[in-house]
Amino acid sequence: MVKDRAVSQDLYKFVDFGFISPNKHSSTMISLSSLHSVQLRFMCCFIISIAICLGAETSKILCTEKERQSLLKFKQGLLDESNVLSSWESQKDCCKWKGIKCNNQTGHVIMVDLSHNISDVFSVEQPLAGEISSSLLELTELNYLDLSFNTFDGLKIPSFMGSFQQLKHLKLASVGFVGPIPHQLRNLTGLHTLDLSMNYLLTVNDLDWLTHFSSLRYLNLTRLNLSEIVNWPLSMAKLPSLIELQLSSTTLPDPILSSLPLNNFLNSLEILNLSDNHFSPSIFYWISNISSKLIHLGLMACQIQGPIPDVFTNMASLMSLDLSHNQLKGGLPKSFKNMCSLESLNLESNKFSDRLYDSIKNLSCAEETMKYLHLSNNPFWGPFPDLTNFSSLIELFIDGTNMSGPLPKNLSQFSNLNILSLAYNQLNGSLPDFTGLSSLRLLFLANNQLSGYVPESIGKLYSLEVLFLSSNSLNGVLTEAHFLNLSHLNNLDISHNPLSLTFSSDWIPPFQLEFLNMETCNVGPEFPKWLQTQKKLRSLYMPNATISDSIPIWFWNLSTTLTELNFSYNQIHGQLPNLSPKQKNYFSLDLSYNNLSGPIPLLSSATNLILSNNIFSGPLSSLCEAPALQLFRLDLSNNRLSGELPSCWIHYETLLFLNLAKNNFSGNIPISLSHLKNLVLLRLHDNNLSGEVPSLEDCKELRVIDLGRNKLTGMLPTFQGQSLPNLLVLRLRHNEIHGSLPLSLCSLPALHVLDLSENNISGSLPECLNNITAMSSDVNDNIIIGLVQVVWKGIEIEFGQNLKHLRSIDISSNNLGGKIPETFTSLLKIISLNLSRNHLTGTIPEKFDKLSSNLESVDLSRNWLTGSIPTSFSSLNFLSYLDLSYNNLSGRIPKGTQLQSFDASSYVGNLQLCGQPLTQDCPGDEMNQDPGAHDGDGDDKDEGAYIGWGFQVFGFGFWNLGIEPACMETKFFEFRIRKYFPKHKLLENLIATTDAKVALLGADYCLHVVPVQGQIPESVYAMVVASKDKKLANAVQQLLASDHLRINTSRQFNMAFSLSNSFRRDVIVSASQTLATPEPKENKLWGGRFEESVTDAVERFTESISFDKLLYKHDIMGSRAHASMLAKQGLISNSDRDIIIEGLNKIEKLIEDGKFEWRTDREDVHMNIEAALIDMIGEPGKKLHTARSRNDQVLTDFRLWCRDAIDLIVQRVKYLQVALLKLAIKNEGLIVPGYTHLQRAQPVLLQHLLLAFVEQLERDAGRLLDCRARLNFCPLGACALAGTGLPIDRFMTADELGFTGPLSNSIDAVSDRDFILEFLSANSIIAIHLSRLGEEWVLWASEEFGFITPSDAVSTGSSIMPQKKNPDPMELEDKEPSFDSVKTILGMLEVSAEFAQNITFNEERIKKALPAGHLDATTLADYLVKKGVPFRTSHDIVGRAVALCVSKNCQLKELSLDELRSLNPVFDKDVYEYLGVENAVEKFSSYGSTGSSSVAYQVDYWVTKLGITKET
Repeated sequence: MVKDRAVSQDLYKFVDFGFISPNKHSSTMISLSSLHSVQLRFMCCFIISIAICLGAETSKILCTEKERQSLLKFKQGLLDESNVLSSWESQKDCCKWKGIKCNNQTGHVIMVDLSHNISDVFSVEQPLAGEISSSLLELTELNYLDLSFNTFDGLKIPSFMGSFQQLKHLKLASVGFVGPIPHQLRNLTGLHTLDLSMNYLLTVNDLDWLTHFSSLRYLNLTRLNLSEIVNWPLSMAKLPSLIELQLSSTTLPDPILSSLPLNNFLNSLEILNLSDNHFSPSIFYWISNISSKLIHLGLMACQIQGPIPDVFTNMASLMSLDLSHNQLKGGLPKSFKNMCSLESLNLESNKFSDRLYDSIKNLSCAEETMKYLHLSNNPFWGPFPDLTNFSSLIELFIDGTNMSGPLPKNLSQFSNLNILSLAYNQLNGSLPDFTGLSSLRLLFLANNQLSGYVPESIGKLYSLEVLFLSSNSLNGVLTEAHFLNLSHLNNLDISHNPLSLTFSSDWIPPFQLEFLNMETCNVGPEFPKWLQTQKKLRSLYMPNATISDSIPIWFWNLSTTLTELNFSYNQIHGQLPNLSPKQKNYFSLDLSYNNLSGPIPLLSSATNLILSNNIFSGPLSSLCEAPALQLFRLDLSNNRLSGELPSCWIHYETLLFLNLAKNNFSGNIPISLSHLKNLVLLRLHDNNLSGEVPSLEDCKELRVIDLGRNKLTGMLPTFQGQSLPNLLVLRLRHNEIHGSLPLSLCSLPALHVLDLSENNISGSLPECLNNITAMSSDVNDNIIIGLVQVVWKGIEIEFGQNLKHLRSIDISSNNLGGKIPETFTSLLKIISLNLSRNHLTGTIPEKFDKLSSNLESVDLSRNWLTGSIPTSFSSLNFLSYLDLSYNNLSGRIPKGTQLQSFDASSYVGNLQLCGQPLTQDCPGDEMNQDPGAHDGDGDDKDEGAYIGWGFQVFGFGFWNLGIEPACMETKFFEFRIRKYFPKHKLLENLIATTDAKVALLGADYCLHVVPVQGQIPESVYAMVVASKDKKLANAVQQLLASDHLRINTSRQFNMAFSLSNSFRRDVIVSASQTLATPEPKENKLWGGRFEESVTDAVERFTESISFDKLLYKHDIMGSRAHASMLAKQGLISNSDRDIIIEGLNKIEKLIEDGKFEWRTDREDVHMNIEAALIDMIGEPGKKLHTARSRNDQVLTDFRLWCRDAIDLIVQRVKYLQVALLKLAIKNEGLIVPGYTHLQRAQPVLLQHLLLAFVEQLERDAGRLLDCRARLNFCPLGACALAGTGLPIDRFMTADELGFTGPLSNSIDAVSDRDFILEFLSANSIIAIHLSRLGEEWVLWASEEFGFITPSDAVSTGSSIMPQKKNPDPMELEDKEPSFDSVKTILGMLEVSAEFAQNITFNEERIKKALPAGHLDATTLADYLVKKGVPFRTSHDIVGRAVALCVSKNCQLKELSLDELRSLNPVFDKDVYEYLGVENAVEKFSSYGSTGSSSVAYQVDYWVTKLGITKET
């Protein structure tokens, strides 16, 4: 636009100088869209004219001395830092000076053009500044003055400029003038051009002064404030010669139509630009009356709303129309059919919701002239429009609409097309043939649903420079043929497609790329060698590209041109070189989520350095050796970095984001961090940092401070709001901070998340926390970049951008006391509040209903709160997590659906609390129920098996007491008791029934108690009733009354009960329990300090050989590696090593042959094998345990076993995936009913449903592989817990056993079992997925469904019903998960795969079932939405259509068009394309949907990924 405008002004200048003489037609047919061609024509004229002028130099006419001196005086007032006017001193003839033109006949200066060139962005030339001297008045013939884009800031427009009698062109754009426009300017009555644009501080109170410029042809007041000039159209109407009017960004008010002339009052106007103002649709009516000669009309960004009025009938001359960035609706009016000269139409970024076909139809008259068509970012809908006759198109933008369906198969009619942008639509199907588009330079098809292969014809786009195909479903292989002729290609984005790239190792591409994105494509496993040829690369993205190679050295030589590099989420290994000497440009580097190791290299040219989630180790010394002075983001989290944090942060002033979390850093947080004045995010959590928390008060831009899970001590610093006004997250959880909460916390206005939990903070809660503005009212949310860990509803999760909606306070697990301040109920925006595990007292504040709009999570458990639960809790409609347990709350739980929906665990431990969901009734409730009435099969009639007794004891709480086995199971006795407390007022009517199963086990047993907190009553009585064993009942009552019961209390109210030996014997005798006499036992390998053997009961309890003998292979493997290491380190001899290994081999053979004697007295597999080895080889066997403990031995064996188990399970997962995929391929095209809540919902392709399970299994395998990567570190050599002083080599044993390396902390190595939990968790999720699959098939195999028939090979029969054929393998999945997770999962996977291979889908039965349920109802609603009907209205219409079908006993597709139109007239014949399950399925087109093309892509993707063929 700026360039075109300059051209138009030059044309006027040439006319005035007499260089050209336009006729009446050529002067009125210029538009901005055609000015490029016009420019060439007139520039030729200009060059010829200049040649004529130069020929006149033979007369040797020089400028006059008077004018020369006036120019030099003018120069003296200027500041010329770049010496722009150096020619004014070196040459005598002022006509040859820069910016000066003279009349060739008289020598008088007629032009002064000293405008600063702003189009050259790389120019270092500075604009002129200073004063504008009135000496210019000596230039009496001056008719052109241009000082635009210089710097005269603060000056007023010189009044003397009104005295230039010959001046025709005055251009003063963007020079910084201020104040009013001098009235003297109205004296310039012959003015043709006036440009005062972009002088923002000029004061314009009226436009009356313009009425003097009757000859004015060009007027530019862009970006002047004209908001007060209501009658501006009248002022413009008095400029009859005006050809071009530029009034963009002037805040013009709407024109008052009633006060304007009727027609053509600006009859000469050709170019009108009113963009970036605020108008109503009435502006169209004013424009339609001003001129019939308009060529260009600009109304961009004028906030115009509603449809375009049909007023363009008289604008047949219009060649360029820009209505972009408004809020226009509907479609193009019919009067657009009259614009037969239209070359450029820009409707980008409006709300046009018409069908594309209909709007394009109204451009029919412009088919031959249209060159630039921009329809992007509108809700236009329908298929790709028919543009066959628009053969002149050069640019076509229809991106960001609701356009759907396939592309035309051939685009050859667009042979002139330079740019084709159809990105961000819902286009599907395959790519077209690109043959014939030889002029195409830019092709944007990203973010659609295109599928299939990329045609090789794309290689025939000889002029192609930019190719964006990202975020589609394109598949197959790209080869050299696809890029054969793309020699001009410089930008390529094929990311987020399941494409594979196969090039020969010596391929030399014909192009030189500057931008390349292949994210998620299959590029690896080898590093792409062809990149070596790309010498101009600036941005390179290959995340998740299956590369599992190291980065070659040659690549780092190539990287000197790069500004962005991303290889994250691959499996790249090796070390990084120091890049500082090689890197010329500043660059952003992301290599996160790889397997890179070694130290952090020197990367002083980095702007973003993201190396998180690798295995880098060592200190961060490189940061100080070569500081990255332009570093904005540093993320080294989740590595193995150690040592103290660097202290050179003073060199990193530009740093915005610092994340060093989850490493092994220690020591104090350096003071130099406070020099990071621009820091936005600081994450140092999950390290071993110590010392006090820094105040960071100089880091005023901080949004996030996360120092959680360290060892920080001292008191909280005084975080002040004026120092940290933007702080969103303050997280210091799990440290050793003490002292009270500083009141300065209340002054942090933007705080969203406050987490100080798990510290030693004492004192009371501040009353002023409601002063945190963000917690109590809406604030402007700041953007968070990166993830922040937050405890949410009891679970620690990571929040990203959605953190801006979260308000959370967590001060749990501290030593806070006092009451909860009433002001907490003023935290109106808070969503999560956790004050649990403190010593808070008093009652819960009453007015929690004020928080009903947002509060979702409340945890006040394990305090000393009293009183009742406020009734206002019933109003907390969004509450989804509540824990008030273990307080001293009393009374009835307020009634309300929300509170009763929580589990009883939310309220337990409050003795005097009653009502649902607790089983304890409140006074006045129905309560006289038979205490045994609700019991299941526990019946008092059983004479021998049950004894009816039980009791409860009040201490600091209300306790259920039961006796559990300590060693072995024997008989079980059920005890019941009925209790009442007549002497206690609060409980006098309480009747409750409790059941406890008790096992009596001879001499060894223990007592377990479960606390239910409450107050100590004055006196308590318990009665044993309905007892079948009076002696035992009496013994229990004696227990309550005697000192045999001892109660020990602690702060947490955990109570321990113990019985005296005499009472224990009484109970034993009453239960008739006897003990066997133990036999002499073998001394333990660990029994040197023990004088007595353990009892049989203890031995039975502690043995594990019955199940851990499965580890024998891994135990022997570990022992072999350990023996080899001991020999290498000289701790045992080589001969001892050989004897040990030979003995271990023999033991392994005995075990495999079933001849090895497993002995329970040797406790476990490890002791069994070692003891047997010593028995076999003698003294050398006793040396094997050197520098090894059973602690590290057990963990090493178990990690090895888990690793092997994972490999086997992942293999079985793949088998099942393949079976499901083959089953899907076998049943291509079969449609089945999709169910929600076991109700028919929508039709889906069977392939789609089966592939859902394949996707779930893929994540299952991924979880296991993630677990494997984390557990694959070796504990061996950590010994008992502290390591050893012997010179062992832990890296050798780790390497020999196939571990990634040794665990770096010996205590962690032997104490933590998190890998087992993670392994079992992953297995549990697999079991859930397989259970879902099994349940699906069990239902489908039933007679009611009959969708599948399992073969006899995977079915069983009934023991009583001969007709049954049961899919039992799918139902027997819950028998052993708790005993043997791996065995169960392997069995489930195996049987599921077998089942998938042995079922047949009953296609006819399924087809008969499809019509029921009106599965095409949703698709019909979508049809109405595409017709412009709101979805909720559509929902209602379709609901009535279904009701009509039910009454007629027919399907939706069987309704007549008249019947449908009776529901809504918008229905048309095309509705039947949406009805019927086959049509409905085909209408699903979103990514990942059940549409045939989407499912075909999914099938192809999994066929490729799982490495099978489609042959079933």
